[in-house]
Amino acid sequence: VRVQGVVVEEPDTLGTSARFRLRVNRIGDSSNRDAISGDVLVSYGRFGQIAPERAWPYVQYGDLLDIEGALDAPPELDEFDYPAYLARQGIGSVMSFPTATLLEEGSGFGFRSGLHSLRRNMAESLTRVVPEPQASVGQALLLGIREDLPEELVEKFRVTGTSHVLAISGLHVSILLGIALAASQAVFGRRGQYYLLAPFVVVWSYALLAGMTPFVARAAIMASVYLAALA
Repeated sequence: VRVQGVVVEEPDTLGTSARFRLRVNRIGDSSNRDAISGDVLVSYGRFGQIAPERAWPYVQYGDLLDIEGALDAPPELDEFDYPAYLARQGIGSVMSFPTATLLEEGSGFGFRSGLHSLRRNMAESLTRVVPEPQASVGQALLLGIREDLPEELVEKFRVTGTSHVLAISGLHVSILLGIALAASQAVFGRRGQYYLLAPFVVVWSYALLAGMTPFVARAAIMASVYLAALA
């Protein structure tokens, strides 16, 4: 099956494989294409045929791709309803290791595209000024980008039971909230409670910049609840 669609999330990487969410708008070959709508979860490998001229993981938010491969229903897994899990996210089909052609960049929502571009530029800046593996660790801790982490380093974190440190979660957001709250109090004082607005904006801006994963979104919501409680 041949489909055309836009990448609506940054790829999720795991070792030498990755996956992304594709919002399909066309299906069929170039001479006979029908307009459709729906999301597909696309899995691919490091040595596949998707935008190889870029650095791994090749695909970016907002890419318009032409993909050819087997379009399947999500597989049933033992003791886990995987099709229902994907359906709750609006994903009805999966495609594994297809061939793909990059047609166009920047087809996503403008504001979100800008955030993803800023995130990638910050990651590249870290790589330029900080040696490895510190740069990769910094990208994971600050921006939620883990694809450049050396496999042996990831294994060391796994063996020592500290892998959670590399994933942005409540710990990171609470530290940021504490710093932003203290700075806002120092600048604005506590009169009128306007000092609570700046930490709110900082927390949600960071959540967007970090990719708005479920863990980051949950932490940002709880930070907002805390600020509401202070108000």
